[in-house]
Amino acid sequence: MSQTLAELVQALSMTKYSENVFVGKPIDLGLRQLYGGLIFAQAISAVIQYADMTLSIEKQLHYATASFINAGQVDSPIYYEIAPLRVGKSFSVMEVKVIQNGIQLISMQASFHIPEHGFSHQQSKLTDIAAPETLENEFELAKKLSHLIPEPIRMHWTTEPAFEVRPEVPLNPFYGKPAQAIHKAWFKLNGQVLNLSPFLRYALIAYHSDHNLLPATLKPHGKGFLEKDMQVATLNHAIWFHNDIILDDWLAYIITSPIANNALALVRGEIFDRMGKLIATTQQEGLIRQHPRTKNVT
Repeated sequence: MSQTLAELVQALSMTKYSENVFVGKPIDLGLRQLYGGLIFAQAISAVIQYADMTLSIEKQLHYATASFINAGQVDSPIYYEIAPLRVGKSFSVMEVKVIQNGIQLISMQASFHIPEHGFSHQQSKLTDIAAPETLENEFELAKKLSHLIPEPIRMHWTTEPAFEVRPEVPLNPFYGKPAQAIHKAWFKLNGQVLNLSPFLRYALIAYHSDHNLLPATLKPHGKGFLEKDMQVATLNHAIWFHNDIILDDWLAYIITSPIANNALALVRGEIFDRMGKLIATTQQEGLIRQHPRTKNVT
């Protein structure tokens, strides 16, 4: 297991602070602000653990949506305050308020559903993506370009990551090239985690679900999300879980952006296993604002 994966698993395990509050540790990835996928994943980890402790009937998380209100910092603990909104026979809905230094970072709602038999169909198909064995590792590509990575974030980007990612067409965050608003990649855990608990399975998928979502919306415009004149931020993020989460093999993440307008972009993602079963669906809206190059954007 990579050290980064071990640190992520520890960060997603959370600590119970009080009856309905959990505390999480931030991870510095060298970005301009705390990675939103980490906050989202910690919120999911916390609400699943809380549900396991409080719901009398076993229910599974099937949907979570979060509004991002303020950016997080890497130097302070994050508190996840959970409150039940509805506890029914089939569904239970929880609210999670994420607080850091007295400031609310996100507001999330999570819905749990009791497993039951019903109609089943899948329209989405896993097609037109090269096998992972034929693609290069994103981490190895980053090491080859390390001389182009700015010094403040070079160490983070050339450290073995928590997930091994193999994109069909790699993204360059510092220098984009015009292309279709679609991004395809395989991913899997960078190492083996023994006895993965249910909350960790959901949280790990949620963590990676934010990877390269908004950058895909910039492809038609030939921009990278870390170019100096770009301001890119997640406004809301949602995930639906459809099938059991298996993390010991490659998963395909197919990302498309149907529209961008008024400095806002909508992006959707589908996560499949190698057999083509749809595991999860994601959707995100974000800010993609270009500033004049004469401006110093931070």
